[in-house]
Amino acid sequence: MDRTIEVSKGSYSSAVRPAAAWGLLALLAANMLIDALEVSIMVVAMPVIAEDLGYHRVTAVWLVSGFACGFAGALMMFVTVSLAGSIVVDPVLLSGIRVIKGMCAALTAPLGSAIIATTFADKRGRDRALSIYAFAGGSGFAAGLLAAGFLTLHDWRLTFLVPAIVVSVILVAGARLIPKDPRRGQNSINRFAPLGAASALFFALAVIAAVSAISTAATYGWRDPRTVVCVAVAVLFAGGLVRSERNNGEPLYFSPALANRTLLSSMVCAAAMNGTNLALLVIVTMRLQYDLGWTALHAALAVLPASVPLVLAAPLSGILIARFGTAPLTAAGMMCTGSAALTFAVPEAPTDYTVDVLPGMLLLGAGFSFGFAALNSRATSTVDDAHKSAAGGLYQTAVQLAAAFVPMAVALCWVVDQQLAARVAIVVALLGILSACAGIRISRAPLSDEDRSKEQQ
Repeated sequence: MDRTIEVSKGSYSSAVRPAAAWGLLALLAANMLIDALEVSIMVVAMPVIAEDLGYHRVTAVWLVSGFACGFAGALMMFVTVSLAGSIVVDPVLLSGIRVIKGMCAALTAPLGSAIIATTFADKRGRDRALSIYAFAGGSGFAAGLLAAGFLTLHDWRLTFLVPAIVVSVILVAGARLIPKDPRRGQNSINRFAPLGAASALFFALAVIAAVSAISTAATYGWRDPRTVVCVAVAVLFAGGLVRSERNNGEPLYFSPALANRTLLSSMVCAAAMNGTNLALLVIVTMRLQYDLGWTALHAALAVLPASVPLVLAAPLSGILIARFGTAPLTAAGMMCTGSAALTFAVPEAPTDYTVDVLPGMLLLGAGFSFGFAALNSRATSTVDDAHKSAAGGLYQTAVQLAAAFVPMAVALCWVVDQQLAARVAIVVALLGILSACAGIRISRAPLSDEDRSKEQQ
């Protein structure tokens, strides 16, 4: 067996020893765990925070969408803003902290799949690494649900403080586990740093303004001056993004990688799966805690089955991908997600947990079990090396855009009609199912010799 694993990217080339490679994977998995925890912990804590601080239920959804907004638009800042979140009481500042934490995560999560793709060059090792990566995501999501349930019994501010402690440990480990560029003495992660800071800023601000418009409309209506201003600001920043991308020699969001049909299909499927998942969790949380008066811990235990299937199936992800392929698994995952959305189409509040809630949660978990690792493996599988890092960033951006907009749209519809909110989730899931079917057709189309070589590696 070779004593080193070759890592190459452009003119950069270095050798990463197996022990260092798996140590790096442990770090990436820990980062994925904390990212997943940050989402689920706020899904359960959101109603408690809203009640304690006394702000609108739709505004409370910012605690979920805000993280995704910042994500779609940096890790050292994470600890600082987490500590700040444990003492802030103003709703605007609290939501702003969630946005900043999402921006922190934006520098790390997109890099995870890109680093795995280049560090584990052989397909078997890469699939195994993605299985561990998926297991970390499922475990983090489950841990976030349980943590929120227990921590909010004492003080919801602990849901901001505890992640800061965890990330501090990750930072210390990262300083030792991230390999160095022997020629420059820099962490190899630096070579994945995104280009086009101006484009990223315009994009993040446009997304934040657009989600703000939806949130404001839910409270004051679409004709209210505050809503109109948010829409105008979103359009202004979107125009700035277009201009910045045109002047950028290496576009960040209008990358040539978007011409890859496999990437586009994966982006739509992953966005639909993540958006539907969070939308349904928001619906369940609202029904259980707002309508039925359940405690945060009780609600956390109720939605925990949504993460259990992924935790159990993640170690088998590599075997499933090798046996069935990524496109069929993606389609199966989207069908499960769509079926989960259908179970919540009934407008009445749940009365029997085993009939009204549990089936949907298990279907959500099954959807992620089939689709999570498959989508991460498939997204950049046929993208050329020159655009692989950009493709990874675009893929994660699509996932987080759905996480920003879909839960907020569902919350907006909830104010009007609970059944309408469920229909929005169903439509999003349907888009994912159609894209998954298109992905199967793409996978069956004749491949070029270059693409076939990439999928076999």
